[in-house]
Amino acid sequence: MLRTPSTRFASKSLAILGAALLLGVAPRLVLAEDSGAEDEDYTVKTVTSAEASVEDRRVPSGFVTRVRVDDAARYGRDLSDVLEEVPGVNMRRSAGFGRPAFASVRGGNSRQLSVSLNGMRVRAPAGIGFDIGSLSLAGLDSADVYRGPAAVVQGSGGLSGALDLRTRLPQGSGESLSATAMGGSFGTYGLAANSTFSRPDYAMRLDANWQQSAGDFDFIDAQGTRHQRVNNDHWTLGLNGAGRVDLGAHALRPLLSYEMGEGGAPGPSEFQERYRDARLEQDRLIAQLGWERPALLAADWGAVDARALAGYQRRGTAYENPDGFLGSSEVADASTVESVVFNAESGIWLDFGNMIHVNLEGRREVYGATHRVDYASSREDSAIDATRNTFGAALSNELLLGGEALSLVAGLRAEYIGDESTPLGQVSGGESTTTRSWTPLMPSFGALWRARRWLKVKGNIAQTFRAPDFDELYLDMAGVRGRSDLDPERALSWDGGLELGAEKSPVAAELVWFQSEIEESIYFVARTAYLFEAANLGSGHSRGIEATVRLRPHRRMSVRGNYTWTDAWLDAMADGTPVPGQPAHQSAARAEAELGGKGGVAWLSKLASARVFAQADWRSRVYLDSFANLYNPAFWTLDLGASVAPRPGWEVAFNARNLTDQQRGADSLQRPLPGRAFYLSLKVDLGEIQ
Repeated sequence: MLRTPSTRFASKSLAILGAALLLGVAPRLVLAEDSGAEDEDYTVKTVTSAEASVEDRRVPSGFVTRVRVDDAARYGRDLSDVLEEVPGVNMRRSAGFGRPAFASVRGGNSRQLSVSLNGMRVRAPAGIGFDIGSLSLAGLDSADVYRGPAAVVQGSGGLSGALDLRTRLPQGSGESLSATAMGGSFGTYGLAANSTFSRPDYAMRLDANWQQSAGDFDFIDAQGTRHQRVNNDHWTLGLNGAGRVDLGAHALRPLLSYEMGEGGAPGPSEFQERYRDARLEQDRLIAQLGWERPALLAADWGAVDARALAGYQRRGTAYENPDGFLGSSEVADASTVESVVFNAESGIWLDFGNMIHVNLEGRREVYGATHRVDYASSREDSAIDATRNTFGAALSNELLLGGEALSLVAGLRAEYIGDESTPLGQVSGGESTTTRSWTPLMPSFGALWRARRWLKVKGNIAQTFRAPDFDELYLDMAGVRGRSDLDPERALSWDGGLELGAEKSPVAAELVWFQSEIEESIYFVARTAYLFEAANLGSGHSRGIEATVRLRPHRRMSVRGNYTWTDAWLDAMADGTPVPGQPAHQSAARAEAELGGKGGVAWLSKLASARVFAQADWRSRVYLDSFANLYNPAFWTLDLGASVAPRPGWEVAFNARNLTDQQRGADSLQRPLPGRAFYLSLKVDLGEIQ
């Protein structure tokens, strides 16, 4: 791999600086108070009830945003809608609410975003990336978005960003039961239920979620002709059970989650008929057992906290198109990924000042895939079995200087990643077995200056790494193929910015500059008119600005907006050609107001709650190819909604989406997006957790 002198110098300098700081000491440390979250010991600075800027204890200078997701579905919203409110995040949707959607961060592609659940890496056998849109929200409470260098704490895979999905259990005593029914446009409806039983020493929560849609919306194609979307139906079932057991000073956190779904797999708007009967089935099983012990060791010299997580995941996907494409009569593909994960972490607070965090992780993943194409004259079959073993160790240290006004944070993560692949029918270890391994080092450094109570200045730099995923290496299906000789991606990323506003300030803002230099970037590129193949496209660059403003002019009203400018390109592309699928400009604004309850407006004060909201989203044109020939025009959408609680525990919610009826919108794969839609829901809550 060819590395530029500037990149080599920056990497060496970063490693030296990180090593020096890891061995440093600091003045006496005063710990931040616990925020009240059940499994966190760092302070969360909440700006509004819907969004928080998180100071992760491993990288307090990083740009990490927390968003709430637990109530999104009843407003006709999925996780992709919520994440789109985070600056720097770009969504590639496919055919609307509840359908596949893929997130990317700061000009990267969606495969460069790692996804985890409670800190455990979650895999998805899909060449595009992790499907955010179809994910069941059963049991999920929030999502932490790590942007740029901050993602290094999540390990390899998060080249440009990381997403950690979080579940929560109450700490108090009581019982609660809730149920939600939702229905709306395009034959969409859903049912959700939640039951929680909690005592100070133990708790249990059960969640179930069902969602279904016909998805038959109208759209206008690139030639201005109106069509109806076909084969866009889907259903999803999500089940989640979680528990908390406190055994003296020890705490156990078991979790079992299962989701399954099936639906149509419509193709681009220009080829709907060839995908009229294509279907996709998916299922995922996740089991976790977490353990934590605050103050495992404690003495005059300091204290040691410890936590560990063991987990198992199975993810399956099956695709079939009886009509086929390019002369075939049938296409069938299936793949599974199974993984076993163990993660151990310790936080060490020393009396003389250092805050040290140590992490050890082991992960084994097994991938299997089959591919079948029937032509009129022959049949092609292929299959692959592959395994990947990953072992990682990370060390980070925070120094507090100047009376805790200045934090310097350095980290170093080392991993071993070993792959072995064998075509089905061959004996492991034989001539057809291929083995590869990588040993990346990922240093990082950050600085946080708390200049005033209302002003923070941050800066971060990190070397990130991503090995090619299973599909990029081994995928073999109609029109798309991986390559087993791909090189891994590396990136040197840095950012810097300001946070303005204290925790309860009426005005808060964030302004960030980011930049990333990527080596050996991996994309699926057109080899012929009928074949896309994974390839290393050499170096790439991404830079831009993220701006966020949050206003609370009154205790009953909040307004927030964000704007992102992204300039992302690959050196292998024509001069001035942006990365396909990435808009240069995008923005979102949302306003919410509580008009009911005590002190509310006129007769609405007699209601327990009466909330209204409005949201507008805009993006510039999006290019679809690497030559800047095909593009989707710029467009904007407007949503309006309201919820009314006539009495505590009862709520009716209404959401009108895309009121401008934008029917020319399409994702970067030329799949159309729906126009105007309406959703209505009823939620009933019984019981209360004190």
